[in-house]
Amino acid sequence: LQMKGVTEKILEAIPNLKIYYPTKTFCCGSAGTHMITYPEKAAALTEYIVNDIKKIKPRYIISANIGCLIHIRRALKQNQINVPIVHPVLFLDIMRIKS
Repeated sequence: LQMKGVTEKILEAIPNLKIYYPTKTFCCGSAGTHMITYPEKAAALTEYIVNDIKKIKPRYIISANIGCLIHIRRALKQNQINVPIVHPVLFLDIMRIKS
């Protein structure tokens, strides 16, 4: 089921929420078992995302892909970056609780 753009439209509807997208849209390196089979290549791909995160300094990172969540979370921990990375549904719940 491909629903391109649906998550973005829902998030963009949240008032006063600033959304930043990565400077390059590509695979984070998890790609199924890629992060296990080719850890060095996967880590190199994640480096671009970590560098964006360091520049932007977001309060949350959102990904609908569980593989990306796991892979990016590990990269953040290795780089001592303490930013929550969550699924969009969890993020919506966080925003509901805060309002």
